[in-house]
Amino acid sequence: MHLQNKRKERVRRLKNIQNKAVPSLFSSKIPFIHCNRKMTRRFSDWDLDCKVYIGSISSRTTKDDIESLFSRYGPLRNVWIARNPPGFAFVEFEDRRDAEEAVAELDGTRLCGQRIRVEMSHGKTRRDRRSDSRRSPPRPFHLLLLKAASLMHKFHRSIFPINILITT
Repeated sequence: MHLQNKRKERVRRLKNIQNKAVPSLFSSKIPFIHCNRKMTRRFSDWDLDCKVYIGSISSRTTKDDIESLFSRYGPLRNVWIARNPPGFAFVEFEDRRDAEEAVAELDGTRLCGQRIRVEMSHGKTRRDRRSDSRRSPPRPFHLLLLKAASLMHKFHRSIFPINILITT
């Protein structure tokens, strides 16, 4: 119990310090994440028209490698590299035209010895894409029952032909 009170007190003090230091940051409605002394928006808040997917990157690829390659096409807002699982990254440009030009020029080029895929991001997660393409929409239950009854009927007709059945 004593540790919980200490933890609550520490959290309360930190909130007071943060609110005094940067009051406008915590009063705004846009959430920010503090990273490397630069304020960036959450990954989900990136502008989809300016967001570029980079696939098949090497696990040795660094943020600086990506920034140096993509900043040739225009100013960048954000760079994010996946580490678990590795192999892809996202870049957000300030302008949509710069993003489209980078996609056209860099798709299939090599970065850190690996041929990369560069595409405009579509905003869907792997789970969203899987459910869109591989699964048909769920069937209503009564249609499933009709299909099962039809299959049972076919099965019984194949085992017991009508002319052999003896009824009482």
